[in-house]
This record gives sequence, C-alpha cells and structure tokens, in this order.
Amino acid sequence: MRVHNASEADVMFYPVFSSSSYNSYSKVNPHQTKSMNNLQQDKLVKYLTAQEPWKRTSERDHIITAHHPNRTMKTRMKLWPALFILADFGRYPHTMANVDKDIIAPYRHMVGTRPGFLQLR
Repeated sequence: MRVHNASEADVMFYPVFSSSSYNSYSKVNPHQTKSMNNLQQDKLVKYLTAQEPWKRTSERDHIITAHHPNRTMKTRMKLWPALFILADFGRYPHTMANVDKDIIAPYRHMVGTRPGFLQLR
C-alpha cells in the first residue's frame, strides 16, 4: 500500500535508475565535461542519501531499480546496501549484488517461455 508519510512505510521504492536515461544522456557533448547521465546520477544519490528515511533505516529497506548496469555504474558504490532490482549479476562484485539481498528481473527477451504458462504482453 502506498503511504504519504515515510515513517509509515515498510520499504521505500526508487524507480529512478533506468536505461532510458543512460541511452539518451550518456554521451558527453563537446561543451560538457560530464555526461548528463552522470550529472543526474550524482544529483539522485545526493538527494536520496540526504533523506531522513535513508539515514534512519540503514538503507536495507530501500528498493532501487538498477536494471541497466551502465546506468548505475557511478551510483552502485554509494547505494549498494539497498535492495537492487537487477537484470543479472554481471558487472557487480558479489559483495555489492547477490542473491541474499537482491532481486533478478531479467530482460524479457532473455527468458524463454515454458509451455503451459500464461504469457503477458
């Protein structure tokens, strides 16, 4: 159930580290010193870690959609205590992402369909 007061929440969900930003803003333009993607990641980490729920709860009850491994390249070292929703464990050290704390939600085209199972489209 969604709540409007963070103190009432069992978990905090942050669906902000998506591949669309990486795909659109990862290249550095000639007039930039840093990509827009990296600037956005820096701002998101600063915002998130400054929030009272993050400070109060040891980060373990925060869920971060970190599905695109390149999108979270800069942030994962700072946010690793949170529960990640990942496509796979590639590019992550086992101390940062592992089956004991994280959820794997593979890319749809990587998962075969078993006969008899409902396919959602």
